[in-house]
Amino acid sequence: MSGMKYRLQCLGLDISFHPWFHRPAAAAITLLAALFRPFDPSRALWLLTVAHRIAARGWTTPRQPGEAERMRRLTAAIAASLETPESLPPVTFNRTPLDWQSAETAGIVLKAPIRKDGSVEKGVILLKYSHRIAAFERAVNMGALLEHYRIVLEPSWTGYSHLAYLSFTRYRKHGIVMLAPFQGDREFIDGIRRNLIAVDLGPGDWVDPSVFRPLPSEPKRYDAVFIARWNHVKRHDLLLRVLRHMGDSSFRVALLALNTRLDRGRDAILRSIEARGMAGQFEILEDLPAAEVNRVLNQAKVNVLLSRQEGGNRAIFEGFFAGVPGLVMRGHIGVRTEHIVPQTGRLFELPSLASELLHFRDHWEEFAPRPWALAQIAPEVSAAKLNGVLRELALCEGEPWTTDIVAKANRPGVGYYPGAEDGMGLPTIEQIVREYGRAQ
Repeated sequence: MSGMKYRLQCLGLDISFHPWFHRPAAAAITLLAALFRPFDPSRALWLLTVAHRIAARGWTTPRQPGEAERMRRLTAAIAASLETPESLPPVTFNRTPLDWQSAETAGIVLKAPIRKDGSVEKGVILLKYSHRIAAFERAVNMGALLEHYRIVLEPSWTGYSHLAYLSFTRYRKHGIVMLAPFQGDREFIDGIRRNLIAVDLGPGDWVDPSVFRPLPSEPKRYDAVFIARWNHVKRHDLLLRVLRHMGDSSFRVALLALNTRLDRGRDAILRSIEARGMAGQFEILEDLPAAEVNRVLNQAKVNVLLSRQEGGNRAIFEGFFAGVPGLVMRGHIGVRTEHIVPQTGRLFELPSLASELLHFRDHWEEFAPRPWALAQIAPEVSAAKLNGVLRELALCEGEPWTTDIVAKANRPGVGYYPGAEDGMGLPTIEQIVREYGRAQ
């Protein structure tokens, strides 16, 4: 990717979060939806969901009078569209295949069905990653599956007014749980008043504390660690601008990156570091296994998240378990910012980012994130919370609940916690797809 193209992407991202852009854009798309509604309700619903996700960018700005009311009106319009079954597109709207490789990471079975005396105590399947959630729904006979399993969705991106999730409202008599770390997503799910049930958990609530842990023998080699894929959403450009403004060449940053075929910003970002004369301030570390990520975290004084919006960033919470405080943008969309408390780190405003980085350089020892994380967001804590929601849902629907779910962890791939033996005897997602596949 050329440097100019990358800079234009960064500029476009910043513009899209300005109120003078997202408010009129959302209003225009809402008007277009109204024009389509009489003769193409499915297209109208899709436009409303797009408008809602654009309007939701207002969460990163000081909420102006009328902002909440605009979101409520959009939510109500989507809810009204969902009253008409034909508004929802066919399940096949997402063409991503669910092959055996993607099935391995698409989710995990947390409880098997218990069949007794002709009745069934439902099992529990947790599905991960937005595109694979849609692919799973397309691959199986959901009507048959939901007679034997409850579904929990763990999306990988915020903005729950998306057809990949709203598609599950077609199964109206079955409660479906959605993990929703961001308050705006929880408000939306609650506002449409359908069979989707929002729970304030997310990807960061399942970090394995035995993988991400303190290593007392590791020295602090970096003033900050920045864990980010090579794309403009992560805002490397902001970090470079702030470091240049600081003018302190001794400030060192570990930049950890995961290379994926979808990210094209690597060359442009590295050239930008070189062009600014900052190569000596960065150590570039790519595609590290989890244990090595933990080692680098232990060598840093603060773990920095600069993005405006993500799906529920896990790295900031991996840092908590490693004993490293986090620095997160105030108003971030996606991360549960309520977890940024005095023990775990700080929220920053853009003008104060440089001073916050310097504060952690000298005061990192004043934070104690791991004890807080173990008590609040460890896998067994999150599993107990999710189990309580599922148990209450079953009992409210007049169904038995005699066996609890097992815990899972993100390492970063999903697995049973504390070990694989805890899932012994439970089917895999691949087996579920074979048993309930649409072809059968």
